[in-house]
Amino acid sequence: RSRALEQEVTRLEGQAVQMNEYVLENQRLAALLDYKQVMAKNYNFLIASVVGRDPGNWFGTIILNRGSKDGVKENMIALTPKGLVGRIVSGSGSTCEVLLFTDPRSGVGSLIQDIRTPGIVEGTAGSSGMARMINISNDAPVEIGQAVVTSGIGSVFPKGIPVGLISGIRKESSGLFFSADISPFADLNRLEEVFIVTSVNPGAIYPQGGG
Repeated sequence: RSRALEQEVTRLEGQAVQMNEYVLENQRLAALLDYKQVMAKNYNFLIASVVGRDPGNWFGTIILNRGSKDGVKENMIALTPKGLVGRIVSGSGSTCEVLLFTDPRSGVGSLIQDIRTPGIVEGTAGSSGMARMINISNDAPVEIGQAVVTSGIGSVFPKGIPVGLISGIRKESSGLFFSADISPFADLNRLEEVFIVTSVNPGAIYPQGGG
């Protein structure tokens, strides 16, 4: 009798976990659908799911379930409602690989949003999930907590996409520039669905991000 009850409890617990997963998925998809209304004014895009990730380089690349048969091409941008994820670097008919902007091989032309000071955001070694902004003019009024967005200059990334918040500042050895630690807006540690931007609409203005 007790064995049957234990099995029933286990079955019900499993059902509860499964139901909770459905609820969480619906919440994520609802947020994506809300965001689609904003996105549609600025971009043409596809929604893709993360189907692969390298455990040894968690903040390096991800694999998405969209490929050339969906119109995905190299250098298209991936993002979430919170901010930048990275860019497409390779693909097949049904999947593509995204280089996250936290990978040391990545470089993103960016601006400190409120003071309009430019720099380059690049990934950091060691799979930390952080990035850094380099080549910031040493006379710029840089402060912790300032937002960084893409500049749209000299790179494939459209202008105005939220990148992250400045969480630390240091002077570079040359003394001519600052560099800053960047905490990404997008939750790169727990990516499940992302947008792939297939084209940018004329006059697109990305909404203020990070929320």
